[in-house]
Amino acid sequence: MNRLDAIYIVSAASIPLVLALIVASLELDPMKHYISFSDSFHVAVSGSNIVFFNDADSGPYIRGTITLHGNEGNYVRDRQWFWGSYGFLQERFVLKRGDVTTEAFTFMDLPGAYYRHFRFISPHSSILWTLMVSFLYPLLLFEVLLLGWAVLRVRRRHASLPPKDDRAGSG
Repeated sequence: MNRLDAIYIVSAASIPLVLALIVASLELDPMKHYISFSDSFHVAVSGSNIVFFNDADSGPYIRGTITLHGNEGNYVRDRQWFWGSYGFLQERFVLKRGDVTTEAFTFMDLPGAYYRHFRFISPHSSILWTLMVSFLYPLLLFEVLLLGWAVLRVRRRHASLPPKDDRAGSG
């Protein structure tokens, strides 16, 4: 078995797995049902998406609200790029309340991809991040790999056939 055949087998086996995960993602709660690969890397499924996140206690941050703004804070929008409702934004919000300092976030919203990153500075430094990607991307990738494999197989088979004159036989 060559490398292309291995890619075909993995792609063909992965498509039903992704479809099953899509169905499961509609029922599972990512706050309760996730797989931990380490203390700071977890994977869950939610709403036809695969979700990667770092804090199992907080769970994945999926379009909720984290309150950062207050009257005594400094708010700075560092960078932004938007096209319609999609884009990137980096904002810094430094809020001091007693001994607690919070510095805020970066986010990305693209078709089928979502990222949030929050950094809390003191008294205990911590970071919360979540990356959510639509299952459509791996599904399309596996389908493109299958199609590429099929095209290469047809080309190889066609290239190995003798010319039409030789196949007709002489006689």
